[in-house]
Amino acid sequence: MVFSHSSLLSFRRLSLVLVALFGFAATSCKDDKDDPQPAAPQNIVQVAQANPDFSILVAAVTKANLASTLSGTGPFTVFAPTNAAFTRFSAPFNSAANINAITDPAQIATLRDYLLYHVLAGNKKAADLSTGPQTTLKTAGATTNIINLTKTGNTITINGSTTVVTADVAASNGTIHAIDNVLVPANTGPGNIVQVAQDNTNFSVLVAAVTKADLAGTLSGTGPFTVLAPTNAAFAMMPAPFNTAAGIAGITDPAQIATLRSILLYHVLPGRKAAADFPNGASAQATAKPASAAGVNDNTVYASKAGSTITLNGTSRVVTADVAASNGIIHAIDKVLMPPTRKISELVVAATSGSPAEFTLLLAALQRPAAADLLAAAANPASNVTVFAPTDAAFRALFTQLGITSLSEVTDATLLAVLRLHIVGSRAFSSDLSNGSLTTLGGSVTVGVSSSGVTVRGGGNGSNNANVTIANQLATNGVVHVIDRVLLP
Repeated sequence: MVFSHSSLLSFRRLSLVLVALFGFAATSCKDDKDDPQPAAPQNIVQVAQANPDFSILVAAVTKANLASTLSGTGPFTVFAPTNAAFTRFSAPFNSAANINAITDPAQIATLRDYLLYHVLAGNKKAADLSTGPQTTLKTAGATTNIINLTKTGNTITINGSTTVVTADVAASNGTIHAIDNVLVPANTGPGNIVQVAQDNTNFSVLVAAVTKADLAGTLSGTGPFTVLAPTNAAFAMMPAPFNTAAGIAGITDPAQIATLRSILLYHVLPGRKAAADFPNGASAQATAKPASAAGVNDNTVYASKAGSTITLNGTSRVVTADVAASNGIIHAIDKVLMPPTRKISELVVAATSGSPAEFTLLLAALQRPAAADLLAAAANPASNVTVFAPTDAAFRALFTQLGITSLSEVTDATLLAVLRLHIVGSRAFSSDLSNGSLTTLGGSVTVGVSSSGVTVRGGGNGSNNANVTIANQLATNGVVHVIDRVLLP
């Protein structure tokens, strides 16, 4: 083959170009081989291992057998407690040494739950997080698997008290956010007494009252407490301003707030007392209300239990029993319980000044010298008696029956026998009474209990019953039942 002069020149030029290209490629390959390669990104566990401020977290992750999980593909978002956060935690979870020494499987399982409560699925930078609940990798059960985030500007708070102190620590399989407290999953059981009441619309007036009386903190505390909780319908029967949530919220008078607080504490029993724990029959239950003075019994609630029915102070019934709370138990009741403010003698005297006046003849009878001991009992704060109190009309009807016009015509012996028949030597509410004989200071009377009410009669009344027209007037030293006929021995 014969090449022309021009062809040879073209061939030489092409050869030079190829040599130059191959030389450049060889040089480039040599340079690439000599330059250091960028380090492979580290996973979440490796990033934590490289940071001395996460050394306790690394010990915990290792002990809980989560290192392989958090080294996996993910992606994960980890809220990582710093060493300082762990040191504030309870032993044995407060140091790497203590964690390394754990052998109890239950403690290891608890630690695993705690750690998974710090992990979200997905790669969430700070910019991706928003206010609201977030589901963690922890399994839901006796304790929650939900954390609650609050984001204000660049500040992220978790469960109200834990703050992200360093955000967006990058890893190959997710993101780490350093936090200043260890997150502890809350119990998933019922809330405390205040929270349970807040969640029940039928207790909205009670919640307003508890808030106004500054008792929310107390009733959210450790306790345990038993709360006799009036429903909204029960509060509606109270006088204003205690009958509505709005009325209670509007109270500013310190005296009214003090009264409200006293009433509420009268509904709180110490300890957790389920309905089954109330004894059958009558029982006295001490409340959280302080006595108004030494020797004054104005802080006791009287329970009467018959079967599954519990009546309080003879007037209020438990309508829903055993509402569970984390720090006690709630029994819903249908009337607000009012602590007594007067002795029996004071109730009688106050009625004589009423309009219309009442018990004027009963008081006159008790003021007879022969009845001094009975009047003293009615005035004694340490007494615990029941009085069937005849109205003035009842006494006047007796006068007509006997053909007399005044008490002065009744002998002391007869008057004393009659009065003693009206007094029972213990506290007996209408809910404690049953059909049959009841022993009084003057002998036995016959009691009748029916759906229409309570009746009582003495041996001298024949078949004529006295009707209890007003029952269960609570006094500090007993209870009064108003009757429309004088009992005769």
